[in-house]
Amino acid sequence: MPACRRLAAALLAAAAAPCARASERAPFLPAGANKTVAFFYLWYSTPEVDGNWSHWDHHILPHWTPSVAAQWPGAETRWVPPEDVHAPFWPARGPYSSRDPAALRAQVDELRGAGVGVAAASWWGRAGVSAGDSQGVLTDAALRAALDAAAASNAAAAARGAPPVTLALHLEPYAGRSAESVRADVAHLLASFGSHAALFRDAAGRPLFFVYDSYHISASEWRGALDAARAAAPAPPVFFGLWLAFSDGAALAEGGFDGAYTYFASPAVGFGADARNWPAMAREARERGLAFAPSVAPGYDDSKIRPWNAATRVERRGGATYAAAWEAALAAEPPVVTVTSANEWGEGTQIAPAAPRALDVDALAARGAALPRATRERLRLRSADAYEDYGAGGPGLYLEMTARFSARLAAAAPRAPPADAEAEARRYHAEL
Repeated sequence: MPACRRLAAALLAAAAAPCARASERAPFLPAGANKTVAFFYLWYSTPEVDGNWSHWDHHILPHWTPSVAAQWPGAETRWVPPEDVHAPFWPARGPYSSRDPAALRAQVDELRGAGVGVAAASWWGRAGVSAGDSQGVLTDAALRAALDAAAASNAAAAARGAPPVTLALHLEPYAGRSAESVRADVAHLLASFGSHAALFRDAAGRPLFFVYDSYHISASEWRGALDAARAAAPAPPVFFGLWLAFSDGAALAEGGFDGAYTYFASPAVGFGADARNWPAMAREARERGLAFAPSVAPGYDDSKIRPWNAATRVERRGGATYAAAWEAALAAEPPVVTVTSANEWGEGTQIAPAAPRALDVDALAARGAALPRATRERLRLRSADAYEDYGAGGPGLYLEMTARFSARLAAAAPRAPPADAEAEARRYHAEL
């Protein structure tokens, strides 16, 4: 079937589908800095704090297709911190631990200065249930440290009249995850951290969860699990699912989600990641009673982890890519904008400060402190002798840009879901 006919068929199918709607729940309409949410990663370890490296020494992932993997010899090799890390950019504070109170507090302070009110902390499941992320990292202990650091930062900020930064949860996929295991995860998180002063709660007292890769589980399974999670909680949580494919908006509504986010930094990944689709997605979200939270990113470069993935690379263009993403997000009039990311260094999406840094590859490799030049050449890395940086804008460029755009978002009047969703749906689908 030609592409245009496939698209037309998909549009007609969406128009014919019933308009599933979360009308029984209050819409998610945060105010001020809480409209800007940054995805925040807690998987970094250092020997000084944790007894080992994690993520800074990330192994190079092989492609899942053997014939492609064979074209990239050197996969499974690990990077060699502290000098030769897995990221295309060098963190201005150097490689740090996600359980270091000083580093965590400084990161919270940076987000506050950038107008970010909520950090969505990456969480990889319960011990004994999940084996963690691709590097075997579980983030429960780091989550406690991050909440405590945010509380300390917020106390100091309150004394000078500055707003708090609170934490939402970004529920990551793990082997064997199901809707039921997510229900149990939410119960665990609320039992462990639900009363913490630094946990985000909206005006109705509801905590906030983002569910990554939600589209791998059916809407019917999600509906039962999310309803059960809400019923068991003192204040029913708000759940955002990931909108990647064209049809995910309908599935998220049918599955009982309150909102949809797009996360991915590269439009090559799929429909939801392409900012050209955000106006239509925002409109569909409103008619389905979902809060739409497009995800803005400064760029994407995972070449030191997935060297075979160059098709998804997005250049930063000195900040122009980030500005364009923010303008597209604001044009969609969303109640929330999500930032990919605060500090995902391995995929090069961070807004955290990055500093210029040269790398004497040959000297470091001679003493086993860096990958050899020959390995780097086999992996076709763009630069062997220096990390990338933010150019003339300096290390704080993306925090400064976030502050300007988040101020515009905070000042924008919220656009609530329509009172008559069915009438809105009929108008929308008639125009399709």
